[in-house]
Amino acid sequence: MMSRLFIASDVIAFEKAYCEYRLNRIETALKTIEGASQKSEKLKELHGQVLYRLERYSDCLSVYRDIIRNSQDDYDEERKTNLSAVLAAMSIWEKKTPEDFGIQESTYELCYNSACTLIGQGHLRKGMTKLREAEELCRQSISEDADLTEEDIEAELAIIHGQMAYIMQLQGKTDDALQLYNQIIKLKPTDVGLMAVVANNIITVNKDQNVFDSKKKVKLTNAEGVEHKLCKKQLQAIEFNKALLSMYTNQADQCRKISASLQSQDPEHLLPVLIQAAQLCREKQHAKAVEMLQEFADQHPDNAAQIKLTMAQLKLAQGNVTKACMILKSIKELEQTPGMVSALVTMHSYDEDIDSAIEVFSNAISWYQENQPISPLHLSLVREAANFKLKHGRKKDAISDLEQLWKQNPKDIHTLAQLISAYSLVDAEKAKILSKHLPSSDTMKLKVDVDALENSTGATFIRKKAAKVAGEQAKEQGQTDIKKKKKKKKK
Repeated sequence: MMSRLFIASDVIAFEKAYCEYRLNRIETALKTIEGASQKSEKLKELHGQVLYRLERYSDCLSVYRDIIRNSQDDYDEERKTNLSAVLAAMSIWEKKTPEDFGIQESTYELCYNSACTLIGQGHLRKGMTKLREAEELCRQSISEDADLTEEDIEAELAIIHGQMAYIMQLQGKTDDALQLYNQIIKLKPTDVGLMAVVANNIITVNKDQNVFDSKKKVKLTNAEGVEHKLCKKQLQAIEFNKALLSMYTNQADQCRKISASLQSQDPEHLLPVLIQAAQLCREKQHAKAVEMLQEFADQHPDNAAQIKLTMAQLKLAQGNVTKACMILKSIKELEQTPGMVSALVTMHSYDEDIDSAIEVFSNAISWYQENQPISPLHLSLVREAANFKLKHGRKKDAISDLEQLWKQNPKDIHTLAQLISAYSLVDAEKAKILSKHLPSSDTMKLKVDVDALENSTGATFIRKKAAKVAGEQAKEQGQTDIKKKKKKKKK
């Protein structure tokens, strides 16, 4: 008789799920794991890795927290490294501030993940410092291997150097970033994900310049297996840059194809429609571009503000200032912001429509009067409105603004003088009453030491004689120029 062999269900589930995981069937692996009646430590570990690949970082964090809390073996450091990778991903991709688990950064992997967390939070200098610590720890850990060449060591450090270059790029040090990125490319590390990210970042630095180099680099983003090494947002960013590069290299059909594909994957995303509109503008089809943007704004009102700003820019490029103003005024959530007020006032002034410009000021001031009275922004707008009206000869219209400013600061003599001047046109009696608040001539008298002023070295520079010397010098310079021209004529 043949003896029967019984294999525990959790062992079968682990082996099956692991095979699916290695075959990049991540969703299927998750179903296998969740379907297991019991979960061994190995199955829980795999569960964490599967959730990480699916970018379900909060669920992944819960799994690793539970494993670390209930495990006592030699793999604690490896688990903490995985946990720190989850925290870094949450910081970078979800913009969440992760909780502090008090993980000791005893290895370069832990130190590197900590740096990524800092970068995600916008702490670039701290992130760079942490990356240098990771680099030092990495050199120490691999220095014991005598068989490694300097090139091997640099290849091992490539991921750290790539993140350093990214910080430099964010800081505007693009030349330094490019140099480091290209050094990594020359090393040809085996990590296709790293190569794709570095190549993509080089393309972003190049923008519409050095497109020949960008066309070479874009090939690295198409390497086999890249889609399994990077997260969705990284892959999406690469596709966006491919679309832009196609536009810069006049491959209009390719640009449209890529951007349309991106839009179908994420219909609410702004960039695909903006790229398509930019491509239409390059083809001098501005009206069609505006029509496309308007259609998107109507379908996705939550993103309408940014789209309408682009539409207004296109109208300005066509010289249609009035239409651009109409579009900007339709963005209700931005109408009271200083930037929008400034833009509209400038554009109406260009159109010589002073009444509309004053109306923009009035609407914004009314909003602040109701929602943020006497705030710095409110008073700043009142001041700008008053100055604008005075500049364009609207002294009567400026009275209410000047009164409000003077009430906030009765010691502001300049505002008081402006107010008196404005009232003198409409109410002479009121102007006379207000003039009583002006300081007396005695308090405003300048106390000047004439002897000290005459004896100062600065006094010589305002005498007519000095001005004459300056004029003579200018004349001599002009004569020299004439002589040079005469010599050229003789030739």
